[in-house]
Amino acid sequence: MKKYLILFVVCLPLIANAQNNEMATDKANVAERPEGIIVHNTNHERHTLGLKEYSYGMTDMDKKAYAEFLKNNCPQAFAKYYKGQQMITSGWSLFGLGLATTVIGIPVVWTENLLYVSFANKEPDPEIRRQKKAEMTWGGTTLIYLGAGMTISSVVLLPIGYTYRKQSVDIFNNQCSSQRQPTATLNLQSNRDGIGLAISF
Repeated sequence: MKKYLILFVVCLPLIANAQNNEMATDKANVAERPEGIIVHNTNHERHTLGLKEYSYGMTDMDKKAYAEFLKNNCPQAFAKYYKGQQMITSGWSLFGLGLATTVIGIPVVWTENLLYVSFANKEPDPEIRRQKKAEMTWGGTTLIYLGAGMTISSVVLLPIGYTYRKQSVDIFNNQCSSQRQPTATLNLQSNRDGIGLAISF
């Protein structure tokens, strides 16, 4: 009985090590993913393979889950992601509002010009016509310039926001990834009291 017990103790680390190797091999074969967070940003990855935007190990995450993951595990990466997401949201809001304002401004300019032409045909005094043109055509022009300004602002904000969001991945992988991946090793040790198993981290 004692021989079998010693044999079991000796073989247990070998079995555990073989199982860990098998799990690591299976993980690599299934996903072939490197350590840290990776981003799936191609149509093949996200639509054909059905993957979410971010992955950590074998876990796929959408943007909401990714933000929560960073918030709980890497505050500095979350701060960068949050700032970038705010700029992206503001950028797209400005883009949509600017586009809508410009679209509204175009028919307003057209209508104002028609009204001015109708007035100018009845007014012989060129000085009065000049004054009325400035009064009657400012609304649509203002809308177009305002819309163009918001659109230009969005073009500035969006690339910066997406860059910050990408940098959050790099910050996590460089500063926090190793903290999330502790390794445990099962070893067989002997001392004057006998033979035993020791787990080291």
